[in-house]
Amino acid sequence: MKRKIYPFWVLYSVIVYYPLGIVITAVTAIVVIVMVTLGVRAARLNGFVRLWANFICALALSAVHVVGREHIDPRKPYIFLANHQGWYDIFAIYGYLPNRFAWIMKEELGRIPLVGHACKKVGHVLIDRSSKMKSMQSLQKAERILKDNNSSVVLFPEGTRTRTGKVGTFKRGAFVMARDLHMPIVPMSVDGSFDIKPKGSWWIKPHPITLTIHEPINTDNLTHDNMQEYIDQTHEIIRKEIER
Repeated sequence: MKRKIYPFWVLYSVIVYYPLGIVITAVTAIVVIVMVTLGVRAARLNGFVRLWANFICALALSAVHVVGREHIDPRKPYIFLANHQGWYDIFAIYGYLPNRFAWIMKEELGRIPLVGHACKKVGHVLIDRSSKMKSMQSLQKAERILKDNNSSVVLFPEGTRTRTGKVGTFKRGAFVMARDLHMPIVPMSVDGSFDIKPKGSWWIKPHPITLTIHEPINTDNLTHDNMQEYIDQTHEIIRKEIER
């Protein structure tokens, strides 16, 4: 069904949302780049970047409700896997997930002026998806970073935003990483961001977002042979919450 956008939200997007959003994002990226260049540890900037994400959610007039914070320990590393409905998955997770983490993101985001450079500065890993070999090399780089920093990682196992709002097929890369690092997987269901700005649309439309953090899945027994079982389990947990 075609998404209906009222003229008011088109005007709001053009006059308020994009001008303010671009300016605050550019300022945030510049501050991050300068501070890290001057020797400030990226971890110390988490609060500052979280404020940016909170501001972007507020700018879209979209409240974020978090369920399940009690399932995780902010001091422990996890592999967080979330469905990908739209841009606002990123802002909701960045703004409201209490753990320190690195993003595993597609290489194209690294080409965004200022933002891409800031992402690299704080240790996010860009995945080169031009070939399977390069994708695996990127994931191996992420594994080294996680071992060195003892931090969590966030991935979208679908690999790209959904066009329908439904949860797509999960790729294996995140589960290979979980097997190699013996880190628990935490499924996360993000619901509502598809309605704010679906893939292919430029205009925002306010809608509440619910970020559900599910119980961790132990990966001590995860192997190459039973990996599909873990993929199916994680997918089912996330899908059920979205379709509930």
